[in-house]
Amino acid sequence: MCEQCEDDLLSILNNDVFHHEVFSLTQSLFFHHKERVRSRYRDIAETKGKIFSKVITENHIKTLLNRHGLDFEVTSSEIMMNDKVGRKQCLFSKQCASITCFYEAIPEELTDVNLYNNIKTVKMLESRNSERNNDIQNELEALKQIESEEFHENVARLLAFNQSFPKFYIKEKIHGDNLQRRLLEAREQKKIIPIVDLIGIIIQAVQGVIYVHNRGCLLRDLTSASFGCNWKETSYEVKLKNFEKAAKPSDFSDEGIINGLHGISLL
Repeated sequence: MCEQCEDDLLSILNNDVFHHEVFSLTQSLFFHHKERVRSRYRDIAETKGKIFSKVITENHIKTLLNRHGLDFEVTSSEIMMNDKVGRKQCLFSKQCASITCFYEAIPEELTDVNLYNNIKTVKMLESRNSERNNDIQNELEALKQIESEEFHENVARLLAFNQSFPKFYIKEKIHGDNLQRRLLEAREQKKIIPIVDLIGIIIQAVQGVIYVHNRGCLLRDLTSASFGCNWKETSYEVKLKNFEKAAKPSDFSDEGIINGLHGISLL
């Protein structure tokens, strides 16, 4: 009976009038929890010359958040992390953040991000592309693991996420560059950062790491680029922001061994 109703509903769409901007019908079917409905609807959409991909996904996410009383506005162009994952800067309830979206549609061009210059490079290797996707998925799970009511001020927060279609997560973003970029620029410009400020940066970085470890996650591949750094009134503000390589409690075995950065077991 349920399948017959789905067939009847989908047949309505397969006519001369195609409501591609109606959220209540079009977007609900495109992001339906059943793969069969999503697949059949995409087929109908393609016959009508309508390709539902990133634009529809972004509009759907914005509508979902607005319906829950959450203000959301994209503030930068998108950077594709791989062929199915894109990231943009945004304002979420008037807070500076970044949104990471997992797309079903595959863009024409694969791109990666240069962490230092924040530019795109083209055509990643397939193996690296898959590894990158796993890292980003892992960051979401790590952010969920470390979230608590008494969250630490030196760690970027997970502000919102959706595990079903469309899958996305919104993470707090600190103003300014990452710590590595800021230190390199100071060296290139021959600026001296006062020892008091350097000590303050180190203390904040260590406090953020300790908090994450106390929440059951082990940080790996930790560098100065893993921290956001911003000058705030009279001192530097530092936040740990990269959790892509973090090991979660589920990654630990009874022997205390976890998966390494590149498939190598670490004691």
